Amino acid sequence: MRDGHRLPPLSDPYSLRGLEGQVKRLYLVLAVLGFSAPYYFLISFLRANGFDLRLMVNMLFDNPISTFFAVDLVISATVFLV
Repeated sequence: MRDGHRLPPLSDPYSLRGLEGQVKRLYLVLAVLGFSAPYYFLISFLRANGFDLRLMVNMLFDNPISTFFAVDLVISATVFLV
């Protein structure tokens, strides 16, 4: 009991129903953001340079911090697929 309010028991299946809907909406927003944000930058690159794969790879490994993210992504994707 805190400040005169009782916390719902953990075994009550209806106590988290509202929270479950909020989590689903949050996942939807994050999924849309996770899809649209990277493609914004890809489309910007393609508009400026066309489909120049050599330039894309050169720019991807242009400095140590971008190389870090590229290698981390490749390793994470490989682990996910295995």
